[in-house]
Amino acid sequence: MPYIFGLVHDSRRLDKGTDPEHGPRAAAFYNVDVAQPLLWT
Repeated sequence: MPYIFGLVHDSRRLDKGTDPEHGPRAAAFYNVDVAQPLLWT
């Protein structure tokens, strides 16, 4: 599970510098693009 968290969390970074909003973007991405489709299968 930590591996998946790391992939999703850092996949929403805009750059390699300071990007404090990448966590909330990752949560939104997970909720819409990962979790919801799994609920409909």
